[in-house]
Amino acid sequence: CPLLFDLNTGKFCTVKRGNPNLIYLVSDDKSAYPEAYPDMEPLYAGFLDEGMWEGGKGYVVMQKKEGTKKRVILHFDLKCLVYWEEDAFKNRITDKTEAVGNLAEAECFGMNRTFPMLYFSKGDKLYYYDLRNKKEYGVGRSGGRPAVPAGERIRLIKHVVFNNAYEAPDEYVDRLAVATGDGKNYKLYLFETVAGKLKDDPVVYTGEGSPSEVMYMNPKMGNPYICY
Repeated sequence: CPLLFDLNTGKFCTVKRGNPNLIYLVSDDKSAYPEAYPDMEPLYAGFLDEGMWEGGKGYVVMQKKEGTKKRVILHFDLKCLVYWEEDAFKNRITDKTEAVGNLAEAECFGMNRTFPMLYFSKGDKLYYYDLRNKKEYGVGRSGGRPAVPAGERIRLIKHVVFNNAYEAPDEYVDRLAVATGDGKNYKLYLFETVAGKLKDDPVVYTGEGSPSEVMYMNPKMGNPYICY
């Protein structure tokens, strides 16, 4: 089931096939943090592939609606969205991290699908936040240059993963997509990554307009296999 947030009640919720109503996540004796955040709104949500079919781990960046614009990251055990699990539809927020430093002023976000790393940007600078040790790091190219040229504003970050190991043709794609733009034109950089850095010489696409999404489709298959 999907993880949703109801702006009217300030509560996390979901929907289930065959039920026309919102199902709110409720707290019990295993809940470590409150289930309601009426003074906040979500900015971004991402998840890890590992354990995804059993629920996996999710992360939601929340920001106060008014005042200081304080931000926190809520860590979820997403078994709470698997309807046959014992924890189904229970509040399973496992940690809450206050955003500090550059993360508190980040302009866009993108979750690493393989490791607990939350990419974020501020102007033309790219960073990642290690969700385990709760520290932020700058992200540059392996040759020492910044991820994108100075003056280009990062508008979109997405870790694109396609893993088809179950049938021919076997294919694995893993790229960090970083798009920049000025509102009229955009550049899309597709990076290979190694040890927390971006390899030099990314594939670059350019076009008109503002970037809003990037998606990979396997060109060898007749069915619409795409990365999610």
